[in-house]
Amino acid sequence: MNKVFTAAPDLLNHMEWHVKRTVKHYQSDFYKYDIERVLGMERNHEYGKYLWIIRECGTHIVTLVDGQDLKDNDYYMALDALHGDEMKTFTLTYNRTGFTFRKGL
Repeated sequence: MNKVFTAAPDLLNHMEWHVKRTVKHYQSDFYKYDIERVLGMERNHEYGKYLWIIRECGTHIVTLVDGQDLKDNDYYMALDALHGDEMKTFTLTYNRTGFTFRKGL
């Protein structure tokens, strides 16, 4: 099910909920990197689709390129190989009306 957020702070609160329940180590990465990345999307109007990856040992946001298979993304493939069973993925889509957040690709 898609969740829609009109502003970054609302989306970030929802993302933080997931971080607190999943990430056991390096939660600080969310506060140091992911928050700034999402705020930057909004501030700079970086419309597009993003993959947010969370696991017990951290988080990461990958920009999805139309037509690109994730198998072509070395970082994603490395994470999948190491943490595939514990990795959770969420798709973030940002456009003029705000953010859409959904589980999976």
